[in-house]
Amino acid sequence: MSEESVFMEGGNKHLLCEVDLRGGNVVTVEPYAIYTSTKKRRVYLWYQVSRAGAQGENGWRNIEASEVKAVKVLERPYTARKDYNPMDKTTYVMMHYSIPAADGRKRDVDLAPSWDKSIHNRPAG
Repeated sequence: MSEESVFMEGGNKHLLCEVDLRGGNVVTVEPYAIYTSTKKRRVYLWYQVSRAGAQGENGWRNIEASEVKAVKVLERPYTARKDYNPMDKTTYVMMHYSIPAADGRKRDVDLAPSWDKSIHNRPAG
C-alpha cells in the first residue's frame, strides 16, 4: 500500500499516523489533506502532535510528498481541529484528498484540466 493510501486511511478513520521522514525524523500526526501547492508540488497537510526525541514542536505542517518515506496508522483517534479549512483554494491550489472540516464542510477532489497528464495532479491513492 502506498504512503498516500495509508495516510488517507488514517484520515478517513480519524486515526493518528506515524510518519517516517527521509531526513530521519519520525513524527506522529493527525492526517488532513494531500494537495498540490502554488509551486506545483504534491504536499501532505497534517497537524504534528509529537516528534521522536523532541518536545514542543507541535503544529500545522505542509510537507512535500518526496520527504515522506513511510506511513503507519496508529490505533489512536483524533478529532478534526476547528482551524482546519479545506476550502482555502489559495493555499490548497488543487486538492487531491481531504477530510471534512470540524463543521462538516468538505472540499471535493479537484479535477485537473484534461490536457494536464502530470502525476502530480492525479487524485491521491
